[in-house]
Order: sequence, then C-alpha cells, then structure tokens
Amino acid sequence: MTKRTALAASVLAMTALAGVVTPAPASALPFCCGVIKNTSSRATVTAMHHWCTDGEYLVGPKPCNSDYRTLAPGRQTSLIEDWDGVAIAGNCYGRVIRKKQATGKIVYNVPIDRRGRPAMWVRVHDDEVGEASQTC
Repeated sequence: MTKRTALAASVLAMTALAGVVTPAPASALPFCCGVIKNTSSRATVTAMHHWCTDGEYLVGPKPCNSDYRTLAPGRQTSLIEDWDGVAIAGNCYGRVIRKKQATGKIVYNVPIDRRGRPAMWVRVHDDEVGEASQTC
C-alpha cells in the first residue's frame, strides 16, 4: 500500500468512525489518485499502477516495473489507489480521454492507432480520470 493510499484509507476510516456523512463539494476534495476507466463496449484495457518516467507516453507491452490491472468493459480502478497510466494495446485502435476530476474538463482527447505497432501507454495524472476505449 502506498503512502497516498494509506492516507486516503485513514481519512475515510476516521470519517466513518466520527459519523460524518455530509459530502464535501467536489472542489474541496483532495484528488490524490489517478483513476482509469474502460469505456470500451467489448475490449479490455490495461491500467498501470506506477509511471516510471517524466514523459507523457511510453511504448511497449509493459514498459515499467509496475503492477498492471486488466479492466473489463465498464470497469474502473479504485478511487483510493493511484493508477498512473493506460494502454491502447498493440494492433488495436482506440481513444484516450483525460479529464480533471474536480471539474470534468477534458485536458487530452486523442485517437491512437496502434495497428501493426506495439502498445502505447498514456500517463494519467493524480488529479485526473483517464478514460480509454479500444477495438482490436
């Protein structure tokens, strides 16, 4: 468990113990964790737990020494775990959309064509939701 995940879990536990159930406005919530959502209708997508470079893109099947999770269509990663990247698989065509968690503002919306090429990974920052869909 990362320090960020542990902190988020502690805050949630303390809030539950205190009986506090009034939700804070979205603008007041600390967005500590990148979230990955699979918006594909049929294909799975893969999320990367720990990004390993300063760059925004990586190429290759599993380019970082990290945990990876395969997400079925309509599924997403945990809101209290920090997931840092999502892949459009090799030989697939897809789209990655990154949105700010606080506002929903789209900061990245790009079609990615990996047909005949290896997977491409897109970084998702701590305050963002990365939505990925692909057809293979």
